[in-house]
Amino acid sequence: MPIARDRVEQLQVQKLIYAVRTEDIEQVQKLCEKGVEHLVNYNDPQNGMTALIAAVTQNNEKMIQFLLQLGAHPDVIDFTGRTAVMHAAEYGHINALQLLRDAKANSKIQDLEGRDAIYYCFTEPTQRHKACLKILIEMGADVNNRAHNGMPNLVHACSKSDEQEDFCIDLIRAGADVQLVDEKTKRTALHNASLSGNAKVVRELLRAKADPNVLDNKQSTPAHEAAKGGHFEVIQVLSAYGAKFDVYDALGNNPIHYGASSNAGTAIRFLGQRGCNPKTKNLEGLIPKKIADQNKAKDAKKNMRKAEKGYNDMTANLY
Repeated sequence: MPIARDRVEQLQVQKLIYAVRTEDIEQVQKLCEKGVEHLVNYNDPQNGMTALIAAVTQNNEKMIQFLLQLGAHPDVIDFTGRTAVMHAAEYGHINALQLLRDAKANSKIQDLEGRDAIYYCFTEPTQRHKACLKILIEMGADVNNRAHNGMPNLVHACSKSDEQEDFCIDLIRAGADVQLVDEKTKRTALHNASLSGNAKVVRELLRAKADPNVLDNKQSTPAHEAAKGGHFEVIQVLSAYGAKFDVYDALGNNPIHYGASSNAGTAIRFLGQRGCNPKTKNLEGLIPKKIADQNKAKDAKKNMRKAEKGYNDMTANLY
């Protein structure tokens, strides 16, 4: 998009954006018709704002329609590479997004950080933002977009699955690849959903063929992550889909070590009954009971003996 460079252009684009914000239709029309050519698509050199983006941030339907009629391009970008569609998604402005959709705006454009409009729906877990996500999916937005930092949209959304349940499930059902990983950490959506504790999202991921035993770059499994948060229901779901529990991360911890830290007594008992060793030492030489003692985790200590019995009973049946 053109950037206002000389003094005349700068003054005109600033007047135009002011007129948009003050809803002065007559002034907008006058500036666009009699000002510099293509003024409606100019960027303010100070902040990169355009007339259309200004109207979108205010969710001003009448102004958006008028600017589009005057030749505003639906894919105008600011200096961060963000489009009007991205701004609409960030604010949860449903009506503005619908108008941009009708104007054939491109929902797949990435900003300078590689983020797309779907990413900006995650700003707040409101019904408006959920509706914007559905519109973007209908527009053909890339549910598998990965930002330049290596983070796929689904992995990012699942890091707050407790707050963003509907976002996660909508992405999965729209065909998001549940095997994608954060390139820096190798964490999957299942790792993040297990840590944030949403059993419904975890189940949806597993139904979509997420690997229940996948490892991140610290050799942590989804079961480790669920135990860190003390999420017993998540551990139950993982178990139903074949998760292994006597597994050890780079620190030598199995899920019961983390259950001891999070005082997750019921989870500890369940894990022991399913073959997770409650007496093994980690690389610091600590057994889970010692970790529970250090953390004054009464529920964990109470259930540790039951976990030991369950583990002994299970392993005895293997011989």
